Amino acid sequence: MKKGGAFVVDYTLPAEVFTPEDFKEAHRMLINTTDSFIKNEVRPRIPEIERKEFEVTRRLMRKAGEIGLLGSDIEE
Repeated sequence: MKKGGAFVVDYTLPAEVFTPEDFKEAHRMLINTTDSFIKNEVRPRIPEIERKEFEVTRRLMRKAGEIGLLGSDIEE
């Protein structure tokens, strides 16, 4: 399986490219959770984040960790 953009510069068989059609239910759940978190938690706080109100950032990072968005590439 090729990673990143390697399929663009290296000879790559179609079966070696991971596409959305290859997503499993766990991938879809992570996508939906991330999308919801960004829309409902992060976007409304962008002005505070841009003003460098770091407590807001810390709370968001804690919440992201609680719902499993940090370290998602580490197996259980």
